[in-house]
Amino acid sequence: MIKVKTSSDYRAKIQNGFWGFKLMILVGITVGTFYIPHNSFDFALMIIGLIGGFLVSKSIMIFLI
Repeated sequence: MIKVKTSSDYRAKIQNGFWGFKLMILVGITVGTFYIPHNSFDFALMIIGLIGGFLVSKSIMIFLI
């Protein structure tokens, strides 16, 4: 985090703690995506997946060579 010097800073406590709350938010977002209409959301996720897969495969090739 920017300009956090020690772990006793209040922002460091937010970053390092609250794991139950963060997990509940992640589960809520995951469950919430199942209720989004499938018209344009499927196409958007397909494009994001294609770009992400391309970047991962290119980075693997770069790091292995």
